[in-house]
Amino acid sequence: MTGEESSRTQGEVEHVSRVVKVPTKIEFETRVRVYFAGSAQEQGAVDWRQSLMASLADEDVVFYDPTRDNQPGRGDLVGNHVVEQAQWEMDCLRMTDIAVFFFNGDTESSTVLLQLGMAVEACSSPLQRVVVCVEPEYAEAVYVRMFCNTNRFEYVTELSALHPALSTAIEECAFNAYKDGVVMWWREPCCARQRERREKLGLTSTA
Repeated sequence: MTGEESSRTQGEVEHVSRVVKVPTKIEFETRVRVYFAGSAQEQGAVDWRQSLMASLADEDVVFYDPTRDNQPGRGDLVGNHVVEQAQWEMDCLRMTDIAVFFFNGDTESSTVLLQLGMAVEACSSPLQRVVVCVEPEYAEAVYVRMFCNTNRFEYVTELSALHPALSTAIEECAFNAYKDGVVMWWREPCCARQRERREKLGLTSTA
């Protein structure tokens, strides 16, 4: 083993997540894809996406963020921008490995509610995951919880619980290349990186 190889082996495994925002084209990825559903421009909404992306920045994932830099409110989008925004979000929902929904108790979250309904079909693959956070104060909280139970979507009731739920989902998706004997060649690089990361941390593989 060369000195350079030894140095890489002893050093920390580099894992840098990537953030893709609308209207960037959605491309093929070997890494776990996480889509944050719904509008970030609703009145009173907290910046939960940025918080999650920052806390999971060292994970080998691609985050799809439906917000735009200097984006106006959803109601201010006009013409082709409306179509572009809606199409981008629907494509993300269909292509993602993990769809994350947050129902803030202080907002109506009508777009999020619509996309949650769409997720039943869009995220129908057994290899896709849906993780929902619905605060008790949300007007339709009971409906959302019942909907999640009916469709076997994982849900939590506090924003603080969303991070560990998403972290676990990312871990499980990363090892799906070997799940039930199914080998998905496009996920193998991600699997290898996650195995290496767990070994560095002294953790037991879940594969």
